[in-house]
Amino acid sequence: MPVSASAPIDLAAAIFSTVERGARASAALGDAIAEQRLGPEQAEQLSRLVYGTLRRARRVRAVLSELGVTATSGPYSRLIVIGAALLEGAPSFGLDEGRDSWSEVSC
Repeated sequence: MPVSASAPIDLAAAIFSTVERGARASAALGDAIAEQRLGPEQAEQLSRLVYGTLRRARRVRAVLSELGVTATSGPYSRLIVIGAALLEGAPSFGLDEGRDSWSEVSC
């Protein structure tokens, strides 16, 4: 079953939101990998997205704030994941894909 391009972003955003509410990142990530029955490559991609987001969230929030985007603005966690992935230079997340995802969310 092919996974859509936005599926890892959406799943990483859900995990990030769970961690923001106090869950342990490793536990939330492990649960998601098991529930979604991800293969090794997909699990690695998701891990990179989640941990990259946790590393870069403060910086992405600052940029979003400068743009006037707040936590009450639509899918905020998804924007943080996309911004963090772009900052991290995630190899599985190209600039064109980032722009497309950002446009989908910020419209």
